[in-house]
Amino acid sequence: LSAIVHLKRHRIVHRDIKADNIMLRTTPDDQERLVLIDFGQCFDFRAPELELDGFKMPIPVPTSRGGAPGFLAPEVVRVRPGPRSVIDSEKNDDWAAGMLLHSLLGGPDPADPFTSGDDPRHFADADFAPPDLDAGGYSAVLG
Repeated sequence: LSAIVHLKRHRIVHRDIKADNIMLRTTPDDQERLVLIDFGQCFDFRAPELELDGFKMPIPVPTSRGGAPGFLAPEVVRVRPGPRSVIDSEKNDDWAAGMLLHSLLGGPDPADPFTSGDDPRHFADADFAPPDLDAGGYSAVLG
């Protein structure tokens, strides 16, 4: 999470946060730290020549939105390319971190957190009901 905060502070979006891109590193003093890797999908919103507003980027034609589809924020996936279309990537890494946390706490085969399946284009407000932690399937750490 601190990596996401750091990137956002510098107006950079990783766009591919998932378990495959989190590694465990041992420091010289034998401390273990999680490290965010694979910045191949990153987008730097500071580029002055692009004249971007915050984390918003025009999307006039179909283009890569980055990352694994199940980890992309609905604000990123729902946008259809066109002359006035804009992708707002501000919450994309936050969303991906939430999806990663769900998969980590849910165990090896977590239940789908949304009734509409893995396609974020179909997410609806009704899909965001709080999980029933007493129903099982979640780590005891949440209780």
